[in-house]
Amino acid sequence: MTDEVVARLAERGYWRVEIRPRAFAAQRVHSTRDLQRIIEKCRVELRGWDFPHFGNDWDLPESQQWLGVETNWSSHVEIWRAYVSGQFIFRGGVWTDWLDQHHFRGKGRDWQPKTGMPLVSSLWSISEFWEFAARYSQSDAGDDHMYVSVEFHGLKGRNLFGDHPRRHWSFDFGPARMDDFVFSRSLMREDLIASAGALAVECATDLFGVFGYEASPDVLSSIQAELLHAKGRA
Repeated sequence: MTDEVVARLAERGYWRVEIRPRAFAAQRVHSTRDLQRIIEKCRVELRGWDFPHFGNDWDLPESQQWLGVETNWSSHVEIWRAYVSGQFIFRGGVWTDWLDQHHFRGKGRDWQPKTGMPLVSSLWSISEFWEFAARYSQSDAGDDHMYVSVEFHGLKGRNLFGDHPRRHWSFDFGPARMDDFVFSRSLMREDLIASAGALAVECATDLFGVFGYEASPDVLSSIQAELLHAKGRA
């Protein structure tokens, strides 16, 4: 991952997602071209922005050991790589941290990065991470036993706020008192496939707890369903 993009994300906070088979195999996927087809087939398109995002430029090095995409457009700042070993790594920012370069919204008079964490957008992102992991596990890049980690770095001092047009929270939660959040699981492929949605809700519940918000799993599941039902997933 390029130092410039990683450094920019580190300044404002970022998601880090890692998905891989538990057992290492240097050449699990035959070629990066095959790996590209896998990512294209497994990517999640539930909102206006896919995960992982493709864009127009593929970085295919001479080593042919990995491929990936860097994005720095509007409020989308992210980078991901997939390796022929089956390892997939993503780093990406939160849109509210990049309003100063948003093409349409603008940052607003009182805007500052690293002050907020959008509740619904975060839940939906986490759901996309786990849905992709479930799909990826079923490809040649996956295996019977998978490892998935969802992290956020740069939480401290942020407030969790509601960002849903029809659901309202009376006040913000927080501030977060810890800087790093890690939720990781090592599990069998069939369990990942069957429980991707539930794992996303569990992950989001733990994340929101950092802000002092005791989220109801039923409420989070109903919000998650709005995203999944939109594309017929649930």
